[in-house]
Amino acid sequence: MSNVNLRVPAFSTFGVDRHHVGLGQRFVFAGRLKGCCIPKGGVPIQVEGRDFGTHWIPVSSAAHLHTGSDGRWRFAFSVNRGGRFTYPFRLAVLGNPLYPYLPADTKPTLVTVG
Repeated sequence: MSNVNLRVPAFSTFGVDRHHVGLGQRFVFAGRLKGCCIPKGGVPIQVEGRDFGTHWIPVSSAAHLHTGSDGRWRFAFSVNRGGRFTYPFRLAVLGNPLYPYLPADTKPTLVTVG
């Protein structure tokens, strides 16, 4: 008899309440982690943005941002510098030994600031 090791990436919805905001105005990201077996303490996640380059930069601290035990999460953010610019944001679902899915990133969503 053989064992099969399935490696399935995590999946979360990822939305934002407004796609156009003024400089310094707050906008809220929210979503829900899909799948089973979410630990009681939730799963660590991180909202990331790309600022004029090719690297994704954390805009939230994983030490403080977790899903709830139902997989839901919310994060408020504002951009306080620069001129008019469209920023891509995404959610990174980080690893957790109690969560059976692999770390994964969502598709980006765009927010225009300015």
